[in-house]
Amino acid sequence: MNTIKLYILIPILLILPFCNNQSANTSRAELTDSIPEGVVHFEYEYKLKKAILIPGTLNNSTPLKYFVETGFGRMAFSDSLASDFERKEVKNGFRKVQKTMKIRIGGWKREYGNSVNAYYLDKKHPIFGFLGVQGIIPWQFFDKKILEISFSKQYIRELSSTKNLSGYDSIKIVIQNGLLGIPIVVSVQGKKIREFVMIDTGSNGDIRFSNSIVSKYDIKSDNAFFGEARGITGIKKEFSFQIDTIQVGKSFLTQMNRVYFSMDKQKPYPFSGLLGTGTLEHFDMVLDLKNYCLYLKPIKK
Repeated sequence: MNTIKLYILIPILLILPFCNNQSANTSRAELTDSIPEGVVHFEYEYKLKKAILIPGTLNNSTPLKYFVETGFGRMAFSDSLASDFERKEVKNGFRKVQKTMKIRIGGWKREYGNSVNAYYLDKKHPIFGFLGVQGIIPWQFFDKKILEISFSKQYIRELSSTKNLSGYDSIKIVIQNGLLGIPIVVSVQGKKIREFVMIDTGSNGDIRFSNSIVSKYDIKSDNAFFGEARGITGIKKEFSFQIDTIQVGKSFLTQMNRVYFSMDKQKPYPFSGLLGTGTLEHFDMVLDLKNYCLYLKPIKK
C-alpha cells in the first residue's frame, strides 16, 4: 500500500449543501471535448502513484515538478533547495523558508518566504523520491480562482466563471481549519456512512475514515484487509473493505472502490476522513475557489 499521506479526521454534523448552479444543464458549455487553449498539462499515473504532478519554475528560471496537494494546507519544498542557514532552523520537523521563493505554474504566480509562509521537508522524505518532485502545492496557491481539473485529458486551466458548465453536479464546499470538505455517503456492511470528508489529492486511495467512525457506525473488521499507509507524519495502521457504493453529489461509484478505516487514534482534525484521487479520478472536476463549490462530471469510459 503506497498512500502518499493520510490525515486522521473527526466527524462533524452532516448537512447536504449544494451550490446555486442554475446553468449547470445549459447546452452552451465553456468546456469542450477538444483540448482548449491555455491549459497546463499534468502527469497522472493511474496504477500506483495517482498524483497530480505539474511542471513549473522556481524564481523565474529553475524548472521544478510540483505535486498538487489539496490536503496539506501549506507550501512545502525539498530541503535540497534550502540555504545552510535555513537547514539549521528546524521546528516540529519543518524548516521555515526564509528567502524569497517565486513559484510560477503556467500563468499563475505566487511568492513565498516573506509575507506568505512556506516550509522545507527533508529531501529524503519518501514523497520526493516516490513522486520525483521538489515542491508541494496546496490549494491556497489557487485561492480565489476557478480551476478546471480534467482527469480525462490531464490538464488544468482557469475558467472565468461556472455559469456555462454543462453536465456537472455541484456540491458546496465547507472550509475547516484551512481544509476543503464535502459530504459523501459510503455504503458498506449494510450501513450508510454519511459524513464530511476532505478533498485530498494527496491521497492515492479511494475513501479513508478516522478511527472514530469505526465505533460510531459499529464497523466490523472481520474479513477485512489489514495494511499500512505512509503519511507525511509517519506510518498508520488501517483496515479496508470493498464498498458497495460511494455517493459523491448525485454520482454513484461501484467499480471495485475500497473504504479504509484508521486503527490509530490521532489528534483531532476537521471532517471525518478524506476523499482521495482513487475516487476523484473517475470525474472531470471544476474547483471553484471563489464561491467554494466543487463541480463533478463522471468520465465516460
